[in-house]
Amino acid sequence: MNIKCMILDDEPLTVRLKISYIQRVPELEIVAACNNAIDAFRILREQKIGLIFLDITMPKMMSTDFLRSIPNPPKVIFITAYRDYALEGFELDIVDYLLKPVSFTRFIKAAMKALKLIGMENGAAPAKAKYDENQNAFLYFKVNREM
Repeated sequence: MNIKCMILDDEPLTVRLKISYIQRVPELEIVAACNNAIDAFRILREQKIGLIFLDITMPKMMSTDFLRSIPNPPKVIFITAYRDYALEGFELDIVDYLLKPVSFTRFIKAAMKALKLIGMENGAAPAKAKYDENQNAFLYFKVNREM
């Protein structure tokens, strides 16, 4: 079972990291990476997205407002630097809330939770897979407000 995924994040380095993590999970298929809600709305109209990796603070529209405005939203995993929105996120029925910087181990735990929920909704749980946590391993450092 392949789940179509979308990234909504306005930070290019974070987007690249999320893409690299998603590509390491065979059950996930990245179909779009958007840096604003308007593009994300268009993608959601055009494609059946099963999972969104969503940053909180976005230009022009907070992600929580974006999520509220979608009828029957796909599963969502927040990946953000802000702790303040966790309760609101879970009230919006998100799958998980990850704080940056996110390790692949933590990412895969959230992804497996989403795959399990999506599998249960579709009537079949996905098979568990093994992932190489050290494949393409990187260390990221924040220097002068940049990664």
